[in-house]
Amino acid sequence: MSKQDPNLHLNYGWEFRESGWNIGIDNNLLKLGAIVHLSVIADNLVIPPSNPNEGDRYIVHEGAYDVWLGHERKIAVRRDGIWNFYVPEEGWLCWVKNRKVLRVYTDLVWEDLVSL
Repeated sequence: MSKQDPNLHLNYGWEFRESGWNIGIDNNLLKLGAIVHLSVIADNLVIPPSNPNEGDRYIVHEGAYDVWLGHERKIAVRRDGIWNFYVPEEGWLCWVKNRKVLRVYTDLVWEDLVSL
């Protein structure tokens, strides 16, 4: 039976040849690819872009609707034609390309830290 680490909530601890290992490790790798060295295209959209590319990432803005409804402040990642959402943890940093600003997640909100 796998366990989950307390930081990124990645699964680990499978027994050799344990059933489900592929799914678990695939999910771990997809999550790492989505959130490590986090950089998003924008953080001011309330609806997803109409023509997203595979791997596009956004911080979902307050007041979101459509398929982003209920995912405010989360990281939205386009993968295999659908949006996947990740809940940020206290202290995560994220570069926002369209505004050229580094943001930090603290007290359940994204705050501007440094802008260029």
